[in-house]
Amino acid sequence: MVQFVVWAIAGLNLPSASSSTNPPPEIHIAIAGPPGHQTPELSWDAQVGAVYLVQSRTSLDADVPWETVEPVRASETVARWKAPELNSQSDTRFYQVIAPQPEIFEVQPTVVDPGGGTIYVVGQCLAATGMARVGGLVLPPNVLQPGSVYSITLPH
Repeated sequence: MVQFVVWAIAGLNLPSASSSTNPPPEIHIAIAGPPGHQTPELSWDAQVGAVYLVQSRTSLDADVPWETVEPVRASETVARWKAPELNSQSDTRFYQVIAPQPEIFEVQPTVVDPGGGTIYVVGQCLAATGMARVGGLVLPPNVLQPGSVYSITLPH
């Protein structure tokens, strides 16, 4: 009978590939649609696979917060996002795109055999150096795809 144990991941210290944050991307704006129903389409140079946040607000007044409209995962080197049609509440919208930030999306599997195994970490904007804390162990990750996919081999 095989026994399984849940390994608690107490911390994963993979520093970001950039300093603290990535600079905002330069946005290009095109207007699409028939007169009276035009909507903006934003495009920007992107890192394939990275997640960008499109945010909007109705005023540039500092008291009006930016709200995230939609996350956009770039599938090409130029990301595109088309705004929804404006409604009667406000004909004015201001947009910004937040560059990808270091983030861990997934750790698999969550249960491993006590005899050892491999854990995979999937994220974005992660550097190749760092350490993973699994239970009481501190282990170096193996870089499978720089910046986004790592494996951590658990000892037997």
